[in-house]
Amino acid sequence: MKGRLENQLKSEQILENKMPHLPEYIQAFYYRLVSEVEYKTAETYIRYIEHLLKFVNTYLPGKTLLELTTADMDRYFNSIRYKATKSSTKERTSGAYRGTVYSALNKLFTFLNKEGYMKQNPLQNLVRPSSARDNTKQISLTPDEIDILIEQVKNGVGSDQAIARQKKWKDRDLCIVLLFLYTG
Repeated sequence: MKGRLENQLKSEQILENKMPHLPEYIQAFYYRLVSEVEYKTAETYIRYIEHLLKFVNTYLPGKTLLELTTADMDRYFNSIRYKATKSSTKERTSGAYRGTVYSALNKLFTFLNKEGYMKQNPLQNLVRPSSARDNTKQISLTPDEIDILIEQVKNGVGSDQAIARQKKWKDRDLCIVLLFLYTG
């Protein structure tokens, strides 16, 4: 066995070996999670949960994940705004990273709430961190611009020689352009 499947089985085994050392409610979440998502996603989510557990043990001694409040989660998200680099300096983490951590933990807390482990999801009153991409203004073509683009693909553009070279690829090019137009 080599390649992707071998890597997946190895990663799944590593996760399975971690389970006995995690609280029962995390184990229950993990077994639900692996039936819903790809193993890499489950692996990432468990890594984020382990990081939160370390934070709780270090900065909130005596508390468990089941006792966390919105204020505790604010404190946690503040703690992951920066990460240490190899050169012992700090750099700001991306909004996309913090948003992914939020999504993973929200999935955990939603599960724990629905299954009766927690009364309230401590993230329900927090806004998901956003990435710069979330704030990017989306620009789309107008119907007139779309018509012009399609006509240019059908008729070709440039010199007579360039148009002649484009002719044999017209159907392919039209399919590509239409695929982009219809799927975004």
